[in-house]
Amino acid sequence: MGPFRDNEYPAPALQDFQLGLAYAGLCIAGWMLARRRLADMPRPLAIVAAGSLGVLVPWLVLFGIGRYALGVWMLGPLLLVGGLFTLRPDWTRASRAMAWLGGLAPVCLICGLSVHVRRVPLAHPLGAYVSADLPEEIDFENALVLFTGPYPSTFLAPQLPPSAKTAFLFPAAWTDEAIAGLYPLARERIDLAEGPVIAVINTRSDSGLLIGGLHDHYGLAVDETDCRPIPNNMESLDVDWIACPAAKGGA
Repeated sequence: MGPFRDNEYPAPALQDFQLGLAYAGLCIAGWMLARRRLADMPRPLAIVAAGSLGVLVPWLVLFGIGRYALGVWMLGPLLLVGGLFTLRPDWTRASRAMAWLGGLAPVCLICGLSVHVRRVPLAHPLGAYVSADLPEEIDFENALVLFTGPYPSTFLAPQLPPSAKTAFLFPAAWTDEAIAGLYPLARERIDLAEGPVIAVINTRSDSGLLIGGLHDHYGLAVDETDCRPIPNNMESLDVDWIACPAAKGGA
């Protein structure tokens, strides 16, 4: 969805109708600015348009991951309708406004991009959405827990004892430049850790590559035979999570 990333959804970027509406609304605001008619725009609408543009410009240039701009797409119909109402005040009459909004709402629902995301049923209406059983063979008290790899793992952090500390290593490769400054901080935290150090790995990752990276970059030795599964309600046939004790002095 950004200029430097393939579209992360299995569809063209403009399949979601609200995406186009957001751009159209911003174009109207830009046209009014060029014609020096921005004063005609209601202040709340001008603030929304400026905020949306302020999010989209750096997002497009630096980031470009679609799900993080969903708020702007959701404002698309508001930006477009507000811009049109500003250009044509006579359209704000109740009958015409209801026709516009009543016609636009079902189109947005019908043409919206639907993406399948794996979910799990809620076990109890008032209970936690995520549940996990930490392996008894591994002591997490006062531990430094390293969530490693590009796939989700940190959602398990609330299951850790309060005394545990956490860090995140080896995210997706495209973030390397942005987070390069964090690696020395992670090494410092590892060196200062007085309790056990434990790596948590999502098995969709290349476990061997991550374990090698812990050794080469952070001086941590991991024996895969010591790793234990972390049963949780997010695991499936093709993915689960493991906890691996790591010994300092491996490099």
